[in-house]
Amino acid sequence: MAGDKTLPEGEETRPLDLIKENAAGLIPAFINHEFLKENKPFILKAAQCNGEVLAYLISQNLELKNDPEIVLAAVKQNGLVLEQVKLHLSNENTINLLTPEVVKAAVTQNPLALKYAGQFTSDTDCARLAVEGNGLALQFANTSLKNNSDLVQKAIRQNPMALRYASESLRDDFDFVRLALEGDGLALQYASESLRNNFDCVLLAVEENPFALTHASVALQNNFKLALHAAIKNPDVLNNEMKESTLIRFALANKEMIQIAIKYPAFSLATAVAAVTSVLTAYTALFFEQDASQSTIIVTGVAAGVGTFFHLRAINEAEEADSPALQLGQN
Repeated sequence: MAGDKTLPEGEETRPLDLIKENAAGLIPAFINHEFLKENKPFILKAAQCNGEVLAYLISQNLELKNDPEIVLAAVKQNGLVLEQVKLHLSNENTINLLTPEVVKAAVTQNPLALKYAGQFTSDTDCARLAVEGNGLALQFANTSLKNNSDLVQKAIRQNPMALRYASESLRDDFDFVRLALEGDGLALQYASESLRNNFDCVLLAVEENPFALTHASVALQNNFKLALHAAIKNPDVLNNEMKESTLIRFALANKEMIQIAIKYPAFSLATAVAAVTSVLTAYTALFFEQDASQSTIIVTGVAAGVGTFFHLRAINEAEEADSPALQLGQN
């Protein structure tokens, strides 16, 4: 059989079927048909079925490992085979097969193959193809590209958690961080320290995911307005100190009132909090002070709170046509 240059009838596809499952399928194919080691059409088909075939060619030091067409076919089928190209086919002793075409084909098939792109991790086009497929591929881009606003924006749009791999300056840029938070509030954990202590930034994150509050600065985790906003969505996000807060417990017990307020167009969380502040204050006075002399203050406070709520709601609705709607807290 060693002298034959064609496969016996009925065996044309059998080796390829084995190779699709495991590149090691080449071994019995080569044992039974030695000539296949030099048969480019067969090896090319094998690489198109399973890119790992290239690793076997390299391990056996077969000449076809240096064939550009076979290398390209292999990375198109399995982008991570680019590692083999980088390790074994891009040194000074062989033809350099780590080319822009090969790298682009690899990262198109598997964006994380950018890890093995060698000098092409600095190539904007290669990096762009990678992050458009998987934003987290940004981690493998050259440091200089992690400060490329266009590239980082593409990465964040594909996966908000890519903010983690942006440069320090971009993680301190409110516009870039906002883009990430609009996609996933938990990306707040990768924002700069100053932005994790920025009320507006944290509010954006909490609106998208209340659990983002746990990534805010300690000071903002204990901010009543932010805690209230998060607690309305999910009380479990609060730390123990806030859970024990009398104001928070009262607000949660009456969250329907606050939710109704937030539902109205042009009626923000800030306005809702302002509207019920006197109610909460009155409740706190009642909770800590049992003196009957406080009854007048309490009644007045409750009445003022309810009155403020409806008064502000009416004003906001009346002015809606003439004033831009407040955005905070809208659903």
